[in-house]
Amino acid sequence: MCVINQNVSDKLNLEIRFKKDLITLNSITKEDLELLRNWKNKNKNYFFYKKNISIGEQLIWFEEYLEREEDYIFIIKHKETKIGCMGFRVQGKLVDIYNIILGDIKFGGKGLMGIALGLMCSYIIDKYNNIITVKVLENNYNAIEWYRKNGFIEKSKRKDYVFMELDLNNFIYREYKIKTF
Repeated sequence: MCVINQNVSDKLNLEIRFKKDLITLNSITKEDLELLRNWKNKNKNYFFYKKNISIGEQLIWFEEYLEREEDYIFIIKHKETKIGCMGFRVQGKLVDIYNIILGDIKFGGKGLMGIALGLMCSYIIDKYNNIITVKVLENNYNAIEWYRKNGFIEKSKRKDYVFMELDLNNFIYREYKIKTF
C-alpha cells in the first residue's frame, strides 16, 4: 500500500483494486458525469434529493466536488465494466458514506457492491481511522438491510432517515492495492 496525498489533483488519480482487478474503485472523472447523472436520476427516489439533475447542474456539482478535499466518489468496475458508484466524505471525526448506486442491474445480487463497499471501508479505516457512518432514508428497507448485511448497525432514527454506523466487530476487512497515476 502506498501513501496518497489527499488533494484535489490526486482525487482524479486514485484507484483501489481487489483480487486481481475483480473489483476496482476509480476516482470519477468528467467523462463519468453523464453516466452518474443517469444513474442518480433513475434512482432518485432512494436519495434525499429527489429532483432530476440536469446536465448543467451536474457540471456545477462536479466543479464544487473538485474543490472539496475530503470528498471522494468512485466508479465501481467489475473487471472493466462500470457497474455503479459510491463515495465518502470526511466530516470531522466521522466519515459519511453516500451516493451508493448499482447502476447496471444485471450485476445485482452477486455480492459485487458489497465487496466494493468493504474495499472502500477498509481504505477509510486505514487512511482515517474515523467512525464510518451512513444515512439511509427510513423507507429504503432494502438498503437498510444491505448495510446491515455489510457490517453496519442502526444507531438512531431521525425524522426521515436511519443513521447507521459500521460495526468493526461485524466487518470483513478487505485487503487492497492502491494505484496512483
